Amino acid sequence: MTLRDWFAGKFLAGVAASPDTALEVPADCRQHELDAALAEHWGQVARAAYIAADAMLAVRGNAA
Repeated sequence: MTLRDWFAGKFLAGVAASPDTALEVPADCRQHELDAALAEHWGQVARAAYIAADAMLAVRGNAA
């Protein structure tokens, strides 16, 4: 595991623990629709986690 992965994992843990990031799903949603919506939602969160990790690494590299 790289430091980038570790930073991204910490970001994901924080996001997953926040009720503000919950995905709202209609009550009549079919399972395949729910699966697709969750995959899209968490895919976007994962991309954001690596963007955040890259930013953390950039700042870390500039700190002396």
